[in-house]
Amino acid sequence: MKSFRLAAGLLLATLPAMSIAQVTTSPPAIVVSGKHLKDWEKGSKLEAAGLKELEKARQDLVKASADVVNAQDKQASSQARSDNASAEFRRLTASTPLFADAGEALRWARQVEKAATSWDKFDDRKGEGAKDQQKSGKEREKAEKAVAKAQVKVDRARAQMADAERRSASSVQ
Repeated sequence: MKSFRLAAGLLLATLPAMSIAQVTTSPPAIVVSGKHLKDWEKGSKLEAAGLKELEKARQDLVKASADVVNAQDKQASSQARSDNASAEFRRLTASTPLFADAGEALRWARQVEKAATSWDKFDDRKGEGAKDQQKSGKEREKAEKAVAKAQVKVDRARAQMADAERRSASSVQ
């Protein structure tokens, strides 16, 4: 769990640097004429906006993926603790011991109650973990779609810029 958080943190820390490097566009190798410059500038602005959206979508995806892992951990640990409490309850109640005094009987009853309470509690948490996992899985899917949509926007912008460059180059010749 900690290693995943560390990895997610490192990924988040590098995303802004990566996106800043992507946002800075170098001047076109081909001089774009005034007629096609407007299309190229539109594409450049669209690309910058798309890269910002892509950065945010990637950050959301990292967060959603972390939430999925956390929900899986919650469900798995609750399952294990529920199984342990169930086994303890069954061990304590397998045969009713003979008690020498009321104090012994009370201690045994408290152990049984504690095991039953833990069993119930972790059974409930296991269900909560499953619900959390479904919810965070949907959020991750939504984030994945947002990443794909932002990437399409960036690709479309770059294609628009390349088209303006190509048309400008062909009109000069």
